[in-house]
Amino acid sequence: MKWSSNRNGLGFTLIEALVALVVLAVGVLGLASMQIKALQGAHLSYQRSVATMAAQDMEEMLWVQLGMQGVGSDSLACPSAADDVLIKNPNFDPTDASTTNDEPTTVLPITDNTIFDVWYGQWVKVLPTLEKNASTAVKIETNIPNYSSCIYTITVSWGDERFSAETDVSEFVYRTSIIDGSL
Repeated sequence: MKWSSNRNGLGFTLIEALVALVVLAVGVLGLASMQIKALQGAHLSYQRSVATMAAQDMEEMLWVQLGMQGVGSDSLACPSAADDVLIKNPNFDPTDASTTNDEPTTVLPITDNTIFDVWYGQWVKVLPTLEKNASTAVKIETNIPNYSSCIYTITVSWGDERFSAETDVSEFVYRTSIIDGSL
């Protein structure tokens, strides 16, 4: 009799072991869900970083377009994303009298040669679900009193079915201005 009461105090019962196993399983499932959220957050951060670089690249392309408008011209105007990309004319030589009819700039000789098309072609390789909507991607704000700059709102939108339950995770809005004026 003494032997059986001593044996009950030495080990765990099957119910205690199962309860401990259930508690451990719930904890591991909680860690797994936290890991999934961490991976989603890291991926979203990567996509937003790419969208930031894409928006800044569009701003730089608009700056270049503004600069190319100034080559051989007396005035500048706010460039649009729908404008053809201007490049330096390789045939123009200001020191050669026979090339006086040539313009100092020319349109980029490719099929899709608008600023938006060139930008989209570069960035869709990095962000494959980048949406192609030129009318909403770059907007010029006009009629701003006492302001002499070109103000742009650049919107980079992309699709990601993994975040369909979340809100506002597939759009990045970047507001910037570039200077307008005359030479």
